[in-house]
Amino acid sequence: MRILLVDDEQELVSTLAERLSIRGIEADWETNPEVALGKIEKNQYDIAILDMKMPGMSGPELKGKMEEIRPAMKFVFMTGHGSAGAFEKGDSQADDDCYLAKPVNLEVLMNTVKEILKNPNEDSACDNWELIGEKGFQFFGKISASVSHEIKNVLAIINENSGLLQDLIFMSERGTPIDPMRLQQVSELISKQVQRADTIVKNMNTFAHSTDDSVKTLNLQELTGTVLALSDRFADMKGVVLERQPADTEVIATTRPFLLENLIWLCLDFAMSMTGSEKRVIIDLKKKGKQASITLSGLQDMKATREILFPGDAEKALTTILQAEIILDTSDGRIEILLPENAA
Repeated sequence: MRILLVDDEQELVSTLAERLSIRGIEADWETNPEVALGKIEKNQYDIAILDMKMPGMSGPELKGKMEEIRPAMKFVFMTGHGSAGAFEKGDSQADDDCYLAKPVNLEVLMNTVKEILKNPNEDSACDNWELIGEKGFQFFGKISASVSHEIKNVLAIINENSGLLQDLIFMSERGTPIDPMRLQQVSELISKQVQRADTIVKNMNTFAHSTDDSVKTLNLQELTGTVLALSDRFADMKGVVLERQPADTEVIATTRPFLLENLIWLCLDFAMSMTGSEKRVIIDLKKKGKQASITLSGLQDMKATREILFPGDAEKALTTILQAEIILDTSDGRIEILLPENAA
């Protein structure tokens, strides 16, 4: 847990931060709201404790600007108006904000912070870790089996061409001249399959290493490209073309790589069943404010399906952990995954 305290009374926030630190809570402080904004751009805080009234910028105004930078941050307001403990809110205060009157009781503050950070969605996701783990194993197994099948196909092609070379040598030993062009063709075909295998193994290595770090800052074009490359065989079996739109800008996010790959795969697997006669899924990745948008479109059957049982429990659990959102646009035949740029 990491807290940022902002109050124009330096002796108050510096002492409060020290007392919180003694109790094992990492706490920074600042007296200038503008400087505080700079701090949250550089650092990840779980919660900000703000004075209601400060020179130059009020607490609610500062909250609004902070939310533009860190949409997932939580807030507590301190006010000099009222008695110790909870503050009686006026009509202008948001219902979901927490207000404490000065002087703030430290234990009340700590309990308030712990209660706020008890996100019911996160609790629900933790309850679903077994489901997420089960789906994760299935996902890893499905991709691994597909890669194994592709490698076997490559080896089969190389093996047949190796056998052909032996046959040509056998025929040559019996007086039949070897056609150099035929040898060249066999050599090029073997080289092509070696390159194919190399690409398959590189994609699998990238996929396998996505489990190395639970949270990582990464390039979403590369991650999405890996999932699409590993999904090509499944698309081929369904006769579906995966058409990736070129990204107009680099999209970077701090997230859980393996869980995001799993979510993209589940959405893609569903999308491939909704293509209709066009048999095409168009994949588009863009920045959308402080979020990344991964869109799967061209899903004709979504327009005609009365009841769509998607997203299911697994997708919902994954979006909760990833702080993401799945939007279905049935009228346009589109699935959109919205992911915060920083979900650490």
